[in-house]
Amino acid sequence: MAKDKAEPVFEEPEFDEKEFLRSEKDRAKGIILIFIIGALLGLLSGYFLTIGLWYFAVLLFFVIALFLKQIFGVLGVPLPKRGSHWFYLVMEYLIVWLVFWVIFLNPPLSVASGPQISSPQFQMAGGTWQTLNQSGSNTYVIYGGYYDLGVHVSYMKPITSYSVSESFSGKVYSLTSAYNTTSGYVTFGLVNGKEISQTYPADMTITVSSGSASNSMSFTLI
Repeated sequence: MAKDKAEPVFEEPEFDEKEFLRSEKDRAKGIILIFIIGALLGLLSGYFLTIGLWYFAVLLFFVIALFLKQIFGVLGVPLPKRGSHWFYLVMEYLIVWLVFWVIFLNPPLSVASGPQISSPQFQMAGGTWQTLNQSGSNTYVIYGGYYDLGVHVSYMKPITSYSVSESFSGKVYSLTSAYNTTSGYVTFGLVNGKEISQTYPADMTITVSSGSASNSMSFTLI
């Protein structure tokens, strides 16, 4: 029997506007929830990194990812019906987590690097500081005299500890040092200041810390 030529080949389904709006609203809720979870976890991960627990941050990321469906259920947010929607949400979760992790590690929230230490300086009679003359790569000259030396330290957080050591003729000396919170200088005196020369150089190491963030600088005096 021949088909009726008037019969349509394809009948377009009726568009349900209410169902479409409800579905888009549910998707929007999921996107917002994933953004909040990723942002909070990213900031927390940045904190874990600053205290040396970066591996815990990565572990927490995967644990949260495994329980995303349960989190959606507990918060009453409808689960995505399509696999592609889940894929987009997981990608959003990953990207937001990484972005906010990086944000936490940068000023003004945090500084990933340790305190910055200047080149060694000596204090002149008037109290001003002058950088020592450099006589090569990381080598400074004190002209065989005894100087009250110092380095300027800068950091966005308070300095919590500092130390200065001098290695001279095979022996290591822990030097007496002081930190001036107003000027930002760590000052110290040399045990063998008068004997130091090109023949008998002194290897210096200065370490400054602020909480878990620290930085060291080594140089040679001749």
